[in-house]
Amino acid sequence: NEVNNYIVDINKQLFKLACNYKMNFIDIHKNFVLNGQLNSKYSVDGLHLNGEGYKLWTKLLKPYITE
Repeated sequence: NEVNNYIVDINKQLFKLACNYKMNFIDIHKNFVLNGQLNSKYSVDGLHLNGEGYKLWTKLLKPYITE
């Protein structure tokens, strides 16, 4: 899927940029992908997250957020 390949490439670039600026980069993309595409469990249209997708997104990012 062209969109997912684009996301992977962008994430690689963001990771390099974060390293250059000594910042953390949290790549959660792999948690949403099944067979190279956005898992239909987490999306209705293959691009945008649905409610389940946002629940997973929240769960994955919560450990990195401080109050």
